[in-house]
Amino acid sequence: MENKEEQIVVEENKEQVQEPQQQTTSAPAEPVKKPGIYTAGLVCGIVGLCLFWCVWIGLICGILGIVFGAVAFNKGYNNKTPIILGGIATGLAVVMLVIVSIFGTKILNFYKSETEKIIEEARDNINSIDYDNDSFDLEIEDQLNNILE
Repeated sequence: MENKEEQIVVEENKEQVQEPQQQTTSAPAEPVKKPGIYTAGLVCGIVGLCLFWCVWIGLICGILGIVFGAVAFNKGYNNKTPIILGGIATGLAVVMLVIVSIFGTKILNFYKSETEKIIEEARDNINSIDYDNDSFDLEIEDQLNNILE
């Protein structure tokens, strides 16, 4: 029985005597980086590149690719720089393609309307020419008669 009492006393003493916990200083925790943001930039750029002919979808995807790439670049993903720059580059390419497509279409439509006007004027000029076949035939006959006489 003494052993049991001694064990209880020892356990109570262990509980009362608590060893001071050692305080360890650790480096401040780094902010949680979202690893998908640089991938999202690249994916948005590629999707925008594939769909640039749908002006609004291409433009939105291109701008999102640029924004996600810039945010990821500022967050400091040094080991993912090629992916980040790929997202930014494809985003810029999409925006440029959309702008060139819009202005190219406007320029082609302008020249198309000008060309149609020129063609219409040429048709009017051709139709206004009066072909007098009878008088032409008479002149040829007179010249032939003069030669034969």
